[in-house]
Amino acid sequence: MTKTKTAQADIDFEKELWDAANELRGAVSENNYKNYILPLIFLKHLSERFEIGKDELSFCKSATLKEVQKQDYKLTPGIYVGTEAEEDDGIPFEQKMEALKTTLEMQFKKGEELKQQILENFNRF
Repeated sequence: MTKTKTAQADIDFEKELWDAANELRGAVSENNYKNYILPLIFLKHLSERFEIGKDELSFCKSATLKEVQKQDYKLTPGIYVGTEAEEDDGIPFEQKMEALKTTLEMQFKKGEELKQQILENFNRF
């Protein structure tokens, strides 16, 4: 489609939208109608953008029946969407878990200290 035809198609589409909006408006005043139509237009825009890129966004996929059959009719989302591959940092899981546990324990201890300090500050009033 050439640029001119595309521009004309856009104008025709805008006119169709405007005419449809006026027809839907009915008895609602023009000033109040924006409260109804703008959210609908926004939702339509989101819906179109979602349809265009949903499979690329990696959080939603429209699986075909063949894909579902291939997965033995399992509907677990992770089967169809997947996750990004993570590089292995070479640190064993057990070592990471121990470090995380130690950090969490220190944070809990610090949290309790802060809680006591806050309570002491409240008691001053």
